[in-house]
Amino acid sequence: MTESCLWPSLHVLGKMTAGENKITIHGPNSDGTYVIELRTAEGDGLAISVPRTEAAVLKHFQARMPHGVVVPDVGGDDPSRG
Repeated sequence: MTESCLWPSLHVLGKMTAGENKITIHGPNSDGTYVIELRTAEGDGLAISVPRTEAAVLKHFQARMPHGVVVPDVGGDDPSRG
């Protein structure tokens, strides 16, 4: 089941299906850090570690999207990909 977010093109979801672009916030870890995970529909990913001293905004968004946010393709090929 999905719920609408502030942005109509983004959706909070409980389970990711194959082929979706997704942003997830994990944490806090035992040291207080958070990890932001960005994953493309093709499976490429990037993880960014955020120290606890900078995590207030992440806590705000994590509470509103505990299972992540799906970011739909808006069409067209990505010119940055070779």
